[in-house]
Amino acid sequence: MGHPPDRLLKGREEGDVLLQAANPLGVDALLGLYGLLIRFRMAESHVFEASAEAAAADVVVARPSVWRTLWSEKRAVLHISALSMSGVVVFYTWFIFAPSYAVAVHGLDAQHSLVAGLLVQGVFLGMIPLMGRLADRWGRKPLAFVFTLGFAVLAFPLEWLLGSGSVSLFASMGIASVLLAAACAPLGAIFTELVPTRVRATVVGFTYGGASPVFGGSAPYLNTWVSSQGMRAVFVVALIAACLVTAAVTLRMPETRTVELT
Repeated sequence: MGHPPDRLLKGREEGDVLLQAANPLGVDALLGLYGLLIRFRMAESHVFEASAEAAAADVVVARPSVWRTLWSEKRAVLHISALSMSGVVVFYTWFIFAPSYAVAVHGLDAQHSLVAGLLVQGVFLGMIPLMGRLADRWGRKPLAFVFTLGFAVLAFPLEWLLGSGSVSLFASMGIASVLLAAACAPLGAIFTELVPTRVRATVVGFTYGGASPVFGGSAPYLNTWVSSQGMRAVFVVALIAACLVTAAVTLRMPETRTVELT
């Protein structure tokens, strides 16, 4: 038999590409369904049940608007915004931007950079339970200070370590991931403990959902732009400033480790 026509070969190649792209999407879909199954089978807290029963027993009351709810909980909104601001910028900078930056600017091998990034993700995931346990033992604020002050001190050294090679890239991102785990591990508990049950989903959802794209989503673009202008240090200084703002707000934030949910 003769060789298959070019159109058939092209169709096969496109099909292989689609299958390769669909594999991770299929895994994501299965994980999403598993997450839904866990959520549907999860029991609500006694605080939520009591709040729901009290609301059902009340005479119909006008529900306040979202903006009025956010304003009434403005202190919690400020704390959540400040805690999210530096964390999402660091996440997008060191987990998303750093590997490609090391390849494009410092000439690191792309495959080595990818492997280093994947290994660092493993370090980060492994540190989350440990940092969560420390937050339960020592409190939420000490862990937040470990992250903010640690990054304020180490931001430039980690930046200088970034382009020395694949091992130094892993070391730089690994240290960053440990510091970031100190911020991320207690975040869910902090948010929950700062906001009353009756408005928790609204306040946390709108505040964190807004801070992530505004601060984190813009970080890679701003990083790329200032780097292209030869002013990479400006972005590092801005990152340090964000960490110091978070530290200042954390200082005024109540310690919530022993607070009963309301």
